[in-house]
Amino acid sequence: HAWFNPFRARHFESKLPDAPSHISNTRPDLVRDYTNLKWLDPGEREAQEHSLRVMLDVVRRYDIDGLHIDDYFYPYPDGKSAFPDDSSWETYVAGGGALARDDWRRFNINSFVRRMYDETKKIKPMVKVGISPFGIWRPGHPAGVEGMDATQKLFADARLWLNEGWLDYCVPQLYWKIDAPKQPYVKLLEWWTSENKKGRLLVPGNYASRVATGKASVAGKAPDPRSNWGAGEIVAQVEATRASRGASGNVMFSMIALKENRGGLADALRAGPYRERAIVPAMDWLPGGKPAKPVASVSAEGEAVTLRFAPAEGKTMGTAAGGTISGEVRWWVVGEKRGEAWTVRTLPAANRTWSTPREGVVGVAVSAMDAGGRLGEWAVFVPRP
Repeated sequence: HAWFNPFRARHFESKLPDAPSHISNTRPDLVRDYTNLKWLDPGEREAQEHSLRVMLDVVRRYDIDGLHIDDYFYPYPDGKSAFPDDSSWETYVAGGGALARDDWRRFNINSFVRRMYDETKKIKPMVKVGISPFGIWRPGHPAGVEGMDATQKLFADARLWLNEGWLDYCVPQLYWKIDAPKQPYVKLLEWWTSENKKGRLLVPGNYASRVATGKASVAGKAPDPRSNWGAGEIVAQVEATRASRGASGNVMFSMIALKENRGGLADALRAGPYRERAIVPAMDWLPGGKPAKPVASVSAEGEAVTLRFAPAEGKTMGTAAGGTISGEVRWWVVGEKRGEAWTVRTLPAANRTWSTPREGVVGVAVSAMDAGGRLGEWAVFVPRP
């Protein structure tokens, strides 16, 4: 998935100077300085158009599975001053705008989110659009929850986007411990799933980087005292998510913690909830239909069992068209049965063979999966002994 922060124009940690073509040089009138960063002003229509052009250019030209934006809309306030959008606000008022200023800011973000979703679907209907909002919509939702009000501070009404279906998956950042008294993980998760009126994928975000780091989040600062979670905290959150009806999995931030196996986190997940492979749940609201049963055969020679497979006649494999053809193969899902248990794995659509050690195999199978995660009919084989 291609990940964007649509209104953050430059980060203070950037090492190189801006290119002459950077938006802060070509259109400085659209850029605001705030919290040591440069921001595109969401109240400027041309700023929104710029971000959409960049994002949709990626959708058109690259074979991506999804388009993802994070929790940065209007910037997190610094507690000292408001975001400097006087000029765009005054232009709005002079043009007859009647909304209150905070409502206008929310309108700017809401209209951007809706256009991002609609325009992506016009280009490639099967490209998924995902958003990872701050984990608390508003304090008191659910009862007892305290924390920042994202609708008032970031002007991000994620509940509206979820209710309206302006996304394909939602990743609320539930970045607190499972037993946090003011931000209880399970209660927050249940609230988000209860707001999923359109039945999209609801996949909580988990703060894997809190596990056993003890490192400073910004160079020169003291270690963050919150960075002392054990791996068991994340494992417990995954298990709680699986026990919560309406949740579809977990998204870890960040991958670095898994790659470094901080606190044995990667090992604990492999040995526990991730010991068996799984595929992403189907997104049945996306256009198209299940792929046809593949043309397949099996052979058992020497020490290996080999599956050979191809799309059904008249069907194609996934392409840069973004899976817009009904029944198009985006992935293969192959399985093997040893004893009474099946295990599965996914392979890119370009693959045509898959082999596994012959000893102990009592069944092999292959199915085609489209870009929406829908599986077609399985071709199942029992290899010769």
